[in-house]
Amino acid sequence: MIQNKISEAALETLDLLSLAPLNNILEFDIKPFLYQELILKEKDFRQQIKDFNFEPFRHKIVAVFCSVDAIVPVWAFMIIAHFLENVHAESYFGDKETIVNQIILNRITTLKSENYQDKRVVVKGCGHLALNPEVYMAITQFLKPVAKSIFYGEPCSTVPIFKKQINF
Repeated sequence: MIQNKISEAALETLDLLSLAPLNNILEFDIKPFLYQELILKEKDFRQQIKDFNFEPFRHKIVAVFCSVDAIVPVWAFMIIAHFLENVHAESYFGDKETIVNQIILNRITTLKSENYQDKRVVVKGCGHLALNPEVYMAITQFLKPVAKSIFYGEPCSTVPIFKKQINF
């Protein structure tokens, strides 16, 4: 009889991408608001932002960034954050990938540690989006005090990361 050791191992799979709202993140690039894509003219910028339709960003997560190498004063980001707040958007500085990583890091702190108490946890590693190593470090720091063991990868092919030592 063939034994399925994977199903018998009682592994808890943790997919970090499940913590990310991948479909609800929109990007706001400052580039179109720059004069010749180089500089920001305050008067023109303020008028363009005032006239801009922020409605598509309503209740969304917004990644605010500048895709060209230009000097953008900090107050410009503050103004954009103000207008995004008016449509109840949650704004972050950076591109979409940076924001996904930041949101996952924030959400790791809200996980309930008792859900992983004394369990063998596999942190899923192969996804459609590459996550920053910082995210994997944070989940390891979160799980280590409570998990029985931590693995990286897929249940059928894991890399052992940590195993709690039993002291008598």
